[in-house]
Amino acid sequence: MAFYYRLVRYVEQMVRPPDRYTFKKYYIMHLPKGIFDYLLSKEVTAEHSKMESILHHARRAEEGIDQTVTWYDTRCTMRAERFTQRTESIPRYMN
Repeated sequence: MAFYYRLVRYVEQMVRPPDRYTFKKYYIMHLPKGIFDYLLSKEVTAEHSKMESILHHARRAEEGIDQTVTWYDTRCTMRAERFTQRTESIPRYMN
């Protein structure tokens, strides 16, 4: 959304703003790859989708990516804790 609002602000300052299609195309083409791929999988394109639909799907993709990152971080933390617990329980023999 921050990227969208930044583009809108720039367009408002232009002497001759781009048409809606050009704006949508630029927005979609400059999204992060994960969000771009999600839009394509949902058949969201600049030619056939309204800006509201594009924003809706981009937000859903971003939320999904954030949830995946949170889940992955939690999973890695849990694995690290289990590994630490296992290594602490192994007796250390003196040479």
